[in-house]
Amino acid sequence: MNSIGLVYTVNIDALKNDKNCILENFNTTAVYNEGLKGFSWFMDFFKEKEAEAILKFSKNVLELGFDPKREFTGLKNITAKEKTSGDLSFNLTINCSKNEIKDFLTNGDLVRNWNCNVLVEDKLIKFENVEILYTSVEENEIKAKFKLTDWENYSEVVIKLENIRNNTKITIEQSKIPLNQVNVIEPLWRERIFGPICMVFGFSIVNQ
Repeated sequence: MNSIGLVYTVNIDALKNDKNCILENFNTTAVYNEGLKGFSWFMDFFKEKEAEAILKFSKNVLELGFDPKREFTGLKNITAKEKTSGDLSFNLTINCSKNEIKDFLTNGDLVRNWNCNVLVEDKLIKFENVEILYTSVEENEIKAKFKLTDWENYSEVVIKLENIRNNTKITIEQSKIPLNQVNVIEPLWRERIFGPICMVFGFSIVNQ
């Protein structure tokens, strides 16, 4: 194989000075070629012609070798997106009905009972550094937007309610939480919302 990746195979049958000489299957990768002794001039002639061909046609030949200096730029402008938010899901059970839980969370008058420093504006409640905007209240589910005052954007909250005998299982699924705040959100719900609700209205968390 030569420097531009080509392999030649040549067959010659010639008669010179009443001597028949045959060169079969000469190729540029073989160490020995049958009949080459009868064409002692052939190798020099072949190399000369090959050199001429390389100079003339090498620009038009597909380069088969790998060039380590070649730089692939097809994905040049694509960068990995850094993760900036996280999700959480947890549940707890309180020994009251799901309708009572819905009222404790969304009814402004009842919210003021378990947090005396709360600000209630229609479906928005604010206390300390917490803002909760209720967007949907259904039979078994409450949806809300939730943020702390230093967050740039709201997170998304789904509160699922399920009656289990005389208790209510509460499942909270919260998404788009700033990544460095994920670990503080579950304790906030337990200690600053459901804890005061149970203490004021005489219920208890029966399953952590």
